[in-house]
Amino acid sequence: MPSSDNREEPAHVHKQSSRGGPQARIAFADQGETMIRFPDFIRKHAFHRPDHCAMHFEGRDFTWAQMNRRCHAMAAQLVALGVEPGDRIAYLGLNSHWIVEMYLIPSMVGAISLPINHRLSLTEMAGVLS
Repeated sequence: MPSSDNREEPAHVHKQSSRGGPQARIAFADQGETMIRFPDFIRKHAFHRPDHCAMHFEGRDFTWAQMNRRCHAMAAQLVALGVEPGDRIAYLGLNSHWIVEMYLIPSMVGAISLPINHRLSLTEMAGVLS
């Protein structure tokens, strides 16, 4: 569901959430410039088309319902670990379906996703993390 503050903004705009962290927003093509948060995007599709393919990776399909369950479960784990709005969550891994979810999950708790390129040297990785 679109939030109540969906004024005309470009789709790439990142706003500050009421909880202090960034609030990633995207536009649905069928709704023009109406903005929606990533977690709401997943929830909406999980509700309206739970068995439709949300993502295809290496011959395997992942449905919207599966993605919604995994993202919410991982978001709950982040909160249990003490992650707060504005915290950064680093992800180091190879290409997989997880990378898509790792971009989305932190925004569910107001945190920021920080992907780390696996091709960086240890020194470069340390620089990114500092």
